[in-house]
Amino acid sequence: TNLVKYQRSYQASAKLINTATEMMDIVIGLIR
Repeated sequence: TNLVKYQRSYQASAKLINTATEMMDIVIGLIR
């Protein structure tokens, strides 16, 4: 169904956002 596709893409983008946030935290930590 469409709902399953939507859930999968949502989970994928959520993981991507989490990874990006972690990387930003690391970069900010390095700058400080």
